[in-house]
Amino acid sequence: MRLQDCAPLLAYRPPLLLAILPDDPDLLRFLATKLGPQCAAGSSTPLAASTQVSEAARQAQLAAAQALEAGRRYLRYGTGQPDAGFLPRSVEDTRQLVRRILGPLVEYDRSHDGTLVESLRTFLSNDGVWQRSAGDLGIHRQTLVYRLRKTEQLTGLKPTSTRGAAMLWLALQAADSAHLSLQDLMD
Repeated sequence: MRLQDCAPLLAYRPPLLLAILPDDPDLLRFLATKLGPQCAAGSSTPLAASTQVSEAARQAQLAAAQALEAGRRYLRYGTGQPDAGFLPRSVEDTRQLVRRILGPLVEYDRSHDGTLVESLRTFLSNDGVWQRSAGDLGIHRQTLVYRLRKTEQLTGLKPTSTRGAAMLWLALQAADSAHLSLQDLMD
């Protein structure tokens, strides 16, 4: 196989396979093809120091996610990326957006019951339909009203307004497209 000459360092963190290996786009395309049709490879900027490993992993993960969205097998972080439209194009931009918009919710969920982000995500994915959202969450409609008011208090954005829903949805979509948890983006 083509990996015989490079002795990669591999770490499997479902659903990701992380590898430190030579900068070889052809090898990465080959690996993504061999791993299956729903697989894409992404590479980070060149790794210069061991302290950059976690950021390099995030960059590669974002590049792989963007490659999948574009129907490509491989994408290098920061070069030739497909137009992401309105979503942030880097891990750091995504991190800043999530911290600015969702940071207070994530922090509140860490120290309380952990339901505000889930409630917001459900409400927005149901296009603001209260009863369906409450049903999906298995809670009373009034509990959802309370949670969304708390969301507004913490973020200053009203999830039932066009502007608030758009800003909150954008931050959630940015995190989802980066395939990083909100906790990863806050740290």
